[in-house]
Amino acid sequence: MNILIESHIKRKLNLLNTLYFREKPISLVELASILGISENTLKGDLQKYDLLGTKGEIDIAIDKDRRLELYYTFMQESIIVKVFRILLREPGKKAQYYSNALSISRTYFYKVVLALNNELEKYKARISVNTGYHIIAEDERMFRLYAFFYFSTTYTEQDPIQNQRYRVFLELLKMNHIDYPLLEQIEFWDDNYHTSFLLINIIRQSDNNSALPIPDFHSYRKSIKIPEQEYNTIRSLYPHATRQSITEALILFARFKDSGYLDVEPDDVNDILLNYSQMTELELNENQMEQIVTRCTQILSMTLYVSKNFPFNVNHFSIIMKDFYCEYAIINADLLDNYNKFLELASQTIQNDFSKIRVLVFYLMITNIGDYLFAPKKKILFASKRGMMHLEHSKNELEIMLRMVKINPDITMIPLTELRREAQNGTYDLIFSESKLDGLDNVLLVVFNNSLLMLELVLKTFRSDYKTQLELLEGE
Repeated sequence: MNILIESHIKRKLNLLNTLYFREKPISLVELASILGISENTLKGDLQKYDLLGTKGEIDIAIDKDRRLELYYTFMQESIIVKVFRILLREPGKKAQYYSNALSISRTYFYKVVLALNNELEKYKARISVNTGYHIIAEDERMFRLYAFFYFSTTYTEQDPIQNQRYRVFLELLKMNHIDYPLLEQIEFWDDNYHTSFLLINIIRQSDNNSALPIPDFHSYRKSIKIPEQEYNTIRSLYPHATRQSITEALILFARFKDSGYLDVEPDDVNDILLNYSQMTELELNENQMEQIVTRCTQILSMTLYVSKNFPFNVNHFSIIMKDFYCEYAIINADLLDNYNKFLELASQTIQNDFSKIRVLVFYLMITNIGDYLFAPKKKILFASKRGMMHLEHSKNELEIMLRMVKINPDITMIPLTELRREAQNGTYDLIFSESKLDGLDNVLLVVFNNSLLMLELVLKTFRSDYKTQLELLEGE
């Protein structure tokens, strides 16, 4: 989902991404050139966010917590996000109210509203100025989903939209036995996301300009519980909310739950896996195949439901899931190539474009099934000057090491005396040798007990194209 955001926020996010995935130290001049900005602008950003060391060196040791903290800080600086947020949460006010609340000029407020209207037009919505500012949508359901993803993307996992007293909304969902069938299966879509989507529905149902009609409201009303304490708490936060609008929001939330998954047939998944196995030389026994088909059917059914009900490109929705995807691309780009083959087969067989949720599908497949499904098969030759017993032991050690870098190895171990003949006659993706032989330029010289050196050589060999995968994701 390519969200509307200021250029200076995009610049800082680009800086953060570059430093987070950077492996080696980089100079100010080189980094400014990569980012396409002036050295003064870059230095100002680095100083403002404490990314310069005591000797002026650029800090590239950014862990996940620091990355999320900086991402959240950047997003909080966005006036566009703040204007959209306040228009959604407090509709019906005058321009002066909004500009005062955000400490910006009315001229700048008008400019942001114009930019938002240009963006909302894509989703058949607009900001109307009749009797105060209201967001009017031709397809109200679509707009609510768009708003949910917009704020989830810009506020990360920490605070999608509701950061005060969110538990009161969660308690309402629990006491009415309403949960969201997708979100509870995804680690980072936590309670805050449940309550955020409910809150969007409460806000929109509390405004006559955006309330959705519920013809059978009275038949549902008796089954909805809203205790006085929870009702008063919500009213203190959102004075426009009424008992009826809260009830309607809970009914709408429940209907999302009751719509269930769009089932994917196990036979279709079996065909996908068979075709994929032929393309990638993946070998699965009958028991493995049965287990993977069962799990994969659940994942594809759930993600099919996501793509039908949330028809946006959500590959940038969760920064944590996106980083998970990118880190695999850096470790072994060929693994992502295999995954994309699988995704293309799934899209063709199920007749649904999964590319808009490729990051979500990847995250669920890896965490629930494992990365061996996509690990590329590589033919490896290792020549040793030691005895056969050592060769067998070395083969086991080498296999463990290669699986660490997401490679499914087909290893041939030979005595050093056979290296020249085997290297010339065989077709191998990688050849290791403990001794150098003249005329064999494609052989990597290693000391087998130096596993760090071997890992470095393997990574250099198989990760050269990872930027293509990252560019593919960024371009979506």
